[in-house]
Amino acid sequence: MHNKLRVFVSLHHRGQLSLAYNREQLGSAAYHWGILISPKRWYKGEECYYFDVTDSACPVLNRVDQNPGHMWYFRANTDLDPTTDAQLLGKVMIGKISRNVPTRQSEPVSNRFHFRRGFHWNRNAGFADEFDGNQFMEDSLAWVDMRLKNIEPTGNTLNYTKRPM
Repeated sequence: MHNKLRVFVSLHHRGQLSLAYNREQLGSAAYHWGILISPKRWYKGEECYYFDVTDSACPVLNRVDQNPGHMWYFRANTDLDPTTDAQLLGKVMIGKISRNVPTRQSEPVSNRFHFRRGFHWNRNAGFADEFDGNQFMEDSLAWVDMRLKNIEPTGNTLNYTKRPM
């Protein structure tokens, strides 16, 4: 089927936490991870879905921290423009979704969403291909580290499936 939605794991820069010594010490936590669902070629006005968990201020309003205890919470953004996210380092495609799947069905159901459980949620829903989660983390980190260091041109999307993009 043409024009299926792509399911990506997105990796985002966390400022100084993503660099040098901090990157070595924090491992995968040096980056912010999320789930991005978007068309193959995104054009302004098309729907794009982004899901993640964060412990940041919620919401950032008048520079007042509404989350002083830094409790983790789930965020869903259905009005995302992936071309304007300056922190986005890259996307790793893990699967595809048919366009006839209702939007609500592609959203995680639990407010206790955790990245590792995100693999299981995507697989159980049939949205992600089968792969080893630990190896995926290693490969994704190596790839995004190369992108950040500009060691070699890698493009901003990595295909982790056996399917064509």
